[in-house]
Amino acid sequence: MKQKSLKPSAISLGVHATCIAAACGLWSANANAFHFDVPNPDIDMEWDNTVRADYGIRLQNPSHFYTNSPTYDEGDLSTPKFSTIQSMLNLYSEFDFKYKDTSGFRISMDAWYDPTFKNHNTSNPAFPPNYPNNEYTSYIKKYYQGPSAELRDAFVFHTFDLGGHSVNVKLGRTAVTWGQSAFATLGGANSVAIGQQPLDLMKLTQSPSASLKEIVLPTAQADVTTNITDTFSLGAQYTFEWNHDRLPEGGTYFGGADPILYGPPIASYQNIPGLGTFAIPRIAPTKGQIGDIGIDGKWRVDSIATTYEFTYRHFAMKMPWAAVLLPGAGPELFPGTNLPGVTAKYGNDVNLIGAGFNSAIGSSAVAGELSYRWNMPLNAVNTTTVNDAPTGRTLHGLLNVTQSFGKTPMWDNMFLQAEFAFNQLLSVQSNARNFANSSYDTTGQCSASGNSAFNNCSTRFWAGIGVGASPQWYQVFPGVDLTMPLFVNLNLKGYSSVIAPAAEAQGQNTFVVGLDFTIYNKHEVDITYTYYLNKKGYSTAGAATALGAPYSDKSWIGITYQTTF
Repeated sequence: MKQKSLKPSAISLGVHATCIAAACGLWSANANAFHFDVPNPDIDMEWDNTVRADYGIRLQNPSHFYTNSPTYDEGDLSTPKFSTIQSMLNLYSEFDFKYKDTSGFRISMDAWYDPTFKNHNTSNPAFPPNYPNNEYTSYIKKYYQGPSAELRDAFVFHTFDLGGHSVNVKLGRTAVTWGQSAFATLGGANSVAIGQQPLDLMKLTQSPSASLKEIVLPTAQADVTTNITDTFSLGAQYTFEWNHDRLPEGGTYFGGADPILYGPPIASYQNIPGLGTFAIPRIAPTKGQIGDIGIDGKWRVDSIATTYEFTYRHFAMKMPWAAVLLPGAGPELFPGTNLPGVTAKYGNDVNLIGAGFNSAIGSSAVAGELSYRWNMPLNAVNTTTVNDAPTGRTLHGLLNVTQSFGKTPMWDNMFLQAEFAFNQLLSVQSNARNFANSSYDTTGQCSASGNSAFNNCSTRFWAGIGVGASPQWYQVFPGVDLTMPLFVNLNLKGYSSVIAPAAEAQGQNTFVVGLDFTIYNKHEVDITYTYYLNKKGYSTAGAATALGAPYSDKSWIGITYQTTF
């Protein structure tokens, strides 16, 4: 029987880069929210509920490249062609209380249930599964099946005057993001907002119509903003809670690789001649440190219609080194001798300084950032242990433009948004021998393979671009407006050196086209087609490897209905 290797090469953490514009705002008001009428005019209460049903169907047959690989077989065999990926019911409920517009609190929760989810998966019979007996674990059932629910926001706020300066304070579970990025997993991964809040990338892949406030996961923190002058404001953040990015799990349709991350109890199998085959366990990762600190200043220059932003942050990563070895945590070979286990590690004490701007050039809105990070987690070779993962100094930048075209003979209105992003490795600070690049690695994984990307090797430079357009037509039927969202995400050059919540691999490209019907400003029906490209090949050890997310045979159609009341 063919055995799984101790650690799959080139485990992908890439996820579907859907067009979610940060400009939408985290807490934008909804016209359909329910307002409570109370006799006291100083009190304002609003209760908003969004009900959404997401249905997805696979359009391609599973590829033998994936199904014949112990790294990808379970995820790719989870859903046959023309079968249901999901039929998720979701409720997002939010309550806001304000007193004199200066004090109040906010509570929100998210609940979900998929009545069609199977609690078992399918694997290639030639390979032992990452889920014993092909049964999904409780973690998978919680987030993919339900019924489940979780508290999101739970914070109080107060605005007061201090020496003639307005000060706003938030305390509790909330979400704050800074920077100028337009697309969550392109510019966002290269923005000053990296790791500022954990992201629900699981929901991002499953629900293209989910709002930004459903994707960003709140954490307990204190946030303060104040106007120092009429043109300069200052913000500060301190966190009391850490949480990880929620990734598509291994063995599910959008999983990057079968052994990833919190769901599968088995990372791989190891065959020891004369002793047999041993299951290598996946050990629960240690949480990142608590106590992220950030300071953000904004300076508005009215004469040139430009706002400048300056940011410093000290933080723990929410995206991990996904598979590092934990010595002695695996099965026992001999008394006192154990194989290693596999775990994940989150980088602590990452530092970042950055500067950005947003401005208007003619009728276009233009924004950009440049930031420098140190102690930034870097892509690691396969033999890296939990205590010797590499870090380095990196440079990141982004530039985006937003344009509205107004009415033409082709549409009633259209918005166009484009963003370019890049990152550059400047130097390696620690554990350089374990950095997956031929100029540093001493294991031979990259140095002996010509820095092959199929050996999970990185380049020093990466660049990508995303373009989204949304032509609109009003009253195509009585009471019905139509929007056609179009999006393309292209990884132009390189294989990123940094750990990031995006598929930063050359050739990993995503194409999205949809039809969104808004009916009487109350109901929304969205139909979305998504197609993926990525490079595929084999490592020098013969392991099948997808560069970026292994989605090249996973095009799908999603149908969403949602309403707010």
